[in-house]
Amino acid sequence: MYLHIQLQKIRENRCWTISYVSQCTHISAASISAYEQGRYLPTLANLCILADFYGVSVDYLLGRVTAPRGIYPEKPL
Repeated sequence: MYLHIQLQKIRENRCWTISYVSQCTHISAASISAYEQGRYLPTLANLCILADFYGVSVDYLLGRVTAPRGIYPEKPL
């Protein structure tokens, strides 16, 4: 899944507006809108802020894992 789709899906599943996310994260509403439309990629700092705010990992936002937070297979020794 693409980052912009994932960001929008998570926000909408929580019934939060872009304005609400903007107020809580101190990321401009215009930036959040642009991220969700796929026009711009968030900076690493903003990506971390959004992941923390949504309670998911950055890897989940990027589509690298399917579990929202911290459930990774064990690595063999």
